[in-house]
Amino acid sequence: MQAFRQIVDSDQLDKIALPENFQDRKLEIKISLIEDEAKDDAALVARKKAIWDCVGILEKYKNPDLIPLEKEAWGMAVMEKHSLNRCECDFKDNPK
Repeated sequence: MQAFRQIVDSDQLDKIALPENFQDRKLEIKISLIEDEAKDDAALVARKKAIWDCVGILEKYKNPDLIPLEKEAWGMAVMEKHSLNRCECDFKDNPK
């Protein structure tokens, strides 16, 4: 997106009606092209649509019987990993 930025004194903006708390101060002005914003909005909408199109795509693979097990899945995976990778003899010789 193309943009223009400049810092000016508020008294340079005679043609813009500024709120009272913006008067007699330094202000930052940002100007961007409307067409570019419209393109950005269109791209954002397209990305969101693509994401929503993917929702439910794996539903045919779900197994309702396994869903209750998901709560403990990470803990069980960690226990399996560490118990399979630890040799009993190493643990007895090098207790931690």
